[in-house]
Parts: sequence; structure tokens; C-alpha cells
Amino acid sequence: MKLFLDDVRTVSESTHGTEWKEWLLVGTVDECKRLLDTGDVTHISLDYDLSYSDYAYTGMDVIEYIGDKMLADPTYKLPVIYIHSVHDKARKMWERVNALQAMQKIREG
Repeated sequence: MKLFLDDVRTVSESTHGTEWKEWLLVGTVDECKRLLDTGDVTHISLDYDLSYSDYAYTGMDVIEYIGDKMLADPTYKLPVIYIHSVHDKARKMWERVNALQAMQKIREG
């Protein structure tokens, strides 16, 4: 399953090429977490600022949630993560994603 977390944008060919119909639009962090818990998420595209639907959370909360899942379960596989935000804090999101990718590589040997 491919998730697109955003409260304003929609998934389109301009954001995800010809495969855009494969992405499921998710509007809140809680919904995103629920779907991550299924173990079926292979890709996730995150916005940082969710001010319209989920003002208490950001895309960084999803990244931290994924990191917690990786620490709690050594078999948890990191989904491919994209960030489609222009928020200035998106850089911190990328730094955390890079750390999770490094952890995944170490696990894979």
C-alpha cells in the first residue's frame, strides 16, 4: 500500500507520475498510523504541516512513529519515504529519514 499524507493537496500525476492512482490519500496522522500498523505500507509520501485537518500533529510525527516501530520490532521493514513539503522543517524530516534508512541498512547487513 502507498500512502500520501496531506490535508490540502491531492495525489496526482504531477506529484507521483503515472503511478498516482496507486496512492491512497490520508488526511490525518492517526489514520496514517492505523494503516502503518497493518504492515501493508510499502511507500509513504509526507507533508509536514497538517494545519487544516490535524493541527496537533505533523509529518514528523509519522516519521517518529515509524522509528519507534523499528526500535520495537526488529522485523519491521522501513517503507520508502518521500517528503513533499516546502515547510522549512522538512529538512529535519529528511535528516530523520536518513537515520532510519541507515538503521535499515545495518539490519539488512
